[in-house]
Amino acid sequence: MAYAHYVPQFHIRNFGINDKQTARLDKKKNQPPIEVPIASFCGEEDYFSFDENSLSNLPKHLQWIHKNLVDNNLRDHIEGPTSVILKTIISERTLAALSKDEMLNLLEWLAWMFIANPKSLAIHSISLITDNFKEVDYESLSKTDRLKIFVDLHEQITPIFQKRGWMLQLIDPKHGHLLSSDRPVVIGGKSLQESPQLSTQTIFFPISPEMLLIGNNNPVWGFASKPLESTKGAVLLPNILTYDQSYRFMFGADTAHIDSFFKALLNEPQA
Repeated sequence: MAYAHYVPQFHIRNFGINDKQTARLDKKKNQPPIEVPIASFCGEEDYFSFDENSLSNLPKHLQWIHKNLVDNNLRDHIEGPTSVILKTIISERTLAALSKDEMLNLLEWLAWMFIANPKSLAIHSISLITDNFKEVDYESLSKTDRLKIFVDLHEQITPIFQKRGWMLQLIDPKHGHLLSSDRPVVIGGKSLQESPQLSTQTIFFPISPEMLLIGNNNPVWGFASKPLESTKGAVLLPNILTYDQSYRFMFGADTAHIDSFFKALLNEPQA
């Protein structure tokens, strides 16, 4: 069996204490955040694999297919280029450093990240996009059926991501630090009480502790070359959404960043 990361390690590494460790909060345990190996979480055995029995009766011309085909292709043809795109944004601190094709490729990957996480078929926003999966018992799906649903949902959700207006928000460390999670792409409106229907909500993706990608619900496609200036509010809302929409794990570049988030919620003085 192969341990597959549904959140790529290169994303977690952008929030790393170093190349091998990050600070992590486990929502299921009533404990302070701890430092953990990046390779140790946000993954499952054979997460993107086909069921072996689904490959046993393939026609001869398809017998080259391996059960880890999806995971291997994600790594080589999608995650590899995406990692380079994110490094470019972090280095240049502007979306103007990207071509149109690079931006569209990044958004296609974000749409996949929005889907391919544990329990993701239970996200209310997905059920509002399509009625096809409202009655699906996610826990009972075979690996092969789960992959089919991922692909189907991805085809429906990618255009929603790619039709938006996108901006880069820079974060000054004096205003706080962004966190990410096992569901790194989150959505929200002007208030947390609004219905989380993806087609009308803002999309947030923390690229690093000091950089946030924002897709508003402007139906005109494009991406702004000039980044937004830092504010305290630019940190708190996406961190609240990250905590609320994460399945189990939140992570950041320092345990103090996670502690500061909870202090900010309680309006306590920052250390």
